[in-house]
Amino acid sequence: MGLSFLADHTWEHIFLLMTAVLGSIALFSGFKRYHKRLYPFYLLYLGVALYWIKHDFSEDVEVYFIIGGASLIIAAHFINIKLCNSCKQCDEETCTS
Repeated sequence: MGLSFLADHTWEHIFLLMTAVLGSIALFSGFKRYHKRLYPFYLLYLGVALYWIKHDFSEDVEVYFIIGGASLIIAAHFINIKLCNSCKQCDEETCTS
């Protein structure tokens, strides 16, 4: 069909970088407006790193890196949402739960 170039490692890394940038923007809005917690960023970047290095290992374990990386990226977003929603009163200075 002519879309086989999308299966290339270079395109996969480009899409992964776009995911990291968009994820950072999404997490930063929650960080700045509500909770001021950094650990969602740690989960996001660890997930991106796991997914990025999957090609350095055998194909037998590659699927575990994909699942682990994707799970950490998803967890970062869910935790960010949970932290944003747990803030009952948000002032400019602090968040009190």
